[in-house]
Amino acid sequence: MLDSRCGIICRECKYMEEVGCTGCVSIDKPFWGDFCPVKDCCEGKGHEYCGQCRDFPCDLLNKFAYDKEQGDNGKRIETCRFWRTKEQTIIARASEVINSKTDYIGDGMEGWAILSLIDENSYPTSSTMTISKADGINWITFLSDTNGRKAKRIAKSNKACVCLASSEYHISLVGTIEIITDIAIKQEHWQEVISKHYGSDWNDPSWAVLRFTTETYNLFFASDDTEARGKL
Repeated sequence: MLDSRCGIICRECKYMEEVGCTGCVSIDKPFWGDFCPVKDCCEGKGHEYCGQCRDFPCDLLNKFAYDKEQGDNGKRIETCRFWRTKEQTIIARASEVINSKTDYIGDGMEGWAILSLIDENSYPTSSTMTISKADGINWITFLSDTNGRKAKRIAKSNKACVCLASSEYHISLVGTIEIITDIAIKQEHWQEVISKHYGSDWNDPSWAVLRFTTETYNLFFASDDTEARGKL
């Protein structure tokens, strides 16, 4: 990822050696003053760099990029645009991995993910869960019983994390989760593996759909050492 919020490539900056600047991503304030409006705007919106913003490239970033004295004639904007495209590719790869898990029915771990919730004592707790349906990294659903520990934990705290990992990738998603008992939604998300192992179907009131919605993501692929993290 970039060392700066605005897209400046810090290793090419003379101030990295002259004043020991390590990039605004890793420091609280810029070496040249107490405040950088671009850095504050980007971090205030929860973005890793300006290219993740829906307003990119905004008037503020353009003003800095094309400043007569300190600008770089728009180079930092092109850097952000490059990373934006690269990140979208990584997100698409992660989404493909997640969606492929919904097609798996059977034994083994190929169709599973790790779901982490907050337990009754406010500690994190994790379980392996079969993925029912998914829309890439945007949302994932699971099936669970309405009277079990998971339902009770979700009722207390809807914060959750979903993780999928292998030697090839690591996909970590943080967000919220809800319990859905609507019969039509249960039928839509039902998997025959549940009927096989538990002898019930979507009409059973003791079963519900757990829908996880992503807020932030951290994605890594080992094959080309690429990583993306950000906020949806």
